[in-house]
Amino acid sequence: MNESRKQEPRRPDCVTEVRMGNTLLVVSGYFKKDAAATAADKMMKVLATEAAIRADDKPTLEKSS
Repeated sequence: MNESRKQEPRRPDCVTEVRMGNTLLVVSGYFKKDAAATAADKMMKVLATEAAIRADDKPTLEKSS
């Protein structure tokens, strides 16, 4: 392997552990270093979309004449 291409293993930016029965799932997440949007920006977009979907699902009360 070319010595100039060797890199130290990168530590994950986030790690989540979920237990399902006797199994422990470990998920490691990495963020793009040169990304234009931050993780907070992306989460705000997800939350705004979720809020809009929930607002559309609410039943409306119609007044009877």
